[in-house]
Amino acid sequence: MNRSHRTLSSTYTHSLNQRPFASARSLVSNVDRRTPAQLASEDFAYFLQKRPGAFFFLGNGNSAPLHSPDYDFNDQIIATGVEFWCRLIRAAT
Repeated sequence: MNRSHRTLSSTYTHSLNQRPFASARSLVSNVDRRTPAQLASEDFAYFLQKRPGAFFFLGNGNSAPLHSPDYDFNDQIIATGVEFWCRLIRAAT
């Protein structure tokens, strides 16, 4: 298969996951809610076809795009990511 012509499925958050995500997001202090919804196609979509889940962007601030050789991961967002996941687990259980 020619990878440049591969078709990917749409990536979306299953409705049963929207409430825990919204709850966790509301409790994390460092969330930018100005980011508009985006259409995305990602390999992760194939996982979402098998199991309900969610895809989200944690954010990195001002940096080169993710797959760029100039991309620089912002280590300062690790704590925000950990806090989000902990709150998501609590909200979902």
